[in-house]
Amino acid sequence: MKRVVMLIMGIVFYFVSGCSIVNENNNSENNSSSLSGQGVTLPKCQSKDSCMILYNRFTQKLLAYNLATKTIEQQTNRPNYVVYEFNTKSNYYTAGDSHAKDFSILRIHQNQIKEIYRLEDQQAIFPLATDGKRFFFIMLYCDKNGAEIKRSIVRLDAGEHQLIDYPNAKGLISYGVIIHNQLYYTAYDKPTDSYSLYVLDLSDRNNMPQLLETGLEAGELYCLNDQLYRTDKEKIYHGNNVFTKKILNYFDQDSQMLIQIYPNRDATLILDVIDTQTKKHIGSATDVIDFSIEKNEIIVYGQRDIKRITIQ
Repeated sequence: MKRVVMLIMGIVFYFVSGCSIVNENNNSENNSSSLSGQGVTLPKCQSKDSCMILYNRFTQKLLAYNLATKTIEQQTNRPNYVVYEFNTKSNYYTAGDSHAKDFSILRIHQNQIKEIYRLEDQQAIFPLATDGKRFFFIMLYCDKNGAEIKRSIVRLDAGEHQLIDYPNAKGLISYGVIIHNQLYYTAYDKPTDSYSLYVLDLSDRNNMPQLLETGLEAGELYCLNDQLYRTDKEKIYHGNNVFTKKILNYFDQDSQMLIQIYPNRDATLILDVIDTQTKKHIGSATDVIDFSIEKNEIIVYGQRDIKRITIQ
């Protein structure tokens, strides 16, 4: 359990305590399994029919998973190279060295991993929010000594060639969610050890964020049925509608399911599926690596097991 918690806390650490960036290389697209100049080899499927690229939610790495043997064929070769995900369905990820270098945006397409954007020196990038069409990220800028200068919100343009800055979003931006044409996000306040909630109108990148609330004890935000869900240390809530909070929480709008992942006392990763309308527990799986949501089921890929949970 300690290892799982430390991995999750590693993400939080980047959001609230800055960075130490010594990044290399310019923006480019790389279709090979090797990231040029970074010493990183990404996993590659050897067979299109019996292999797929997954995201290991325990190790925070992309991997090639053998569907026949239900085992990991290959994963990123560099131990400190960490992959970061959105908290909603997406084939976009960011990745970089845990010592804060070599950051890029990755996309999984037709079971291949493509590096579509590579950051410049002294920059790091993390997923913030997506609605499936627009992709927003937290950009961190640091000096040569590794001290954080600032962070901002950026959007990947439709052609995947540039990052568009939203210059008026400032502070220790941490979590976000898109509802219609508004981006709700939280920023961490060190003196009070709390979060503030903002909303940014996305109709113009020069719009000013509006402060909605201060003093939140947790910063994670979620969306379900176009409603904003805030969090505290134990709950995810919108008004009187409350869910128990786990380490990893994923709301799926299409299926109306809440997928939650957490370690048990033996440090085994457990996945639970909750019907958000009835709060009924639909099913569970253990030894979780990753999952996918299909029309009538959730497929859980595990260590030597693939489990299908019916959600009709």
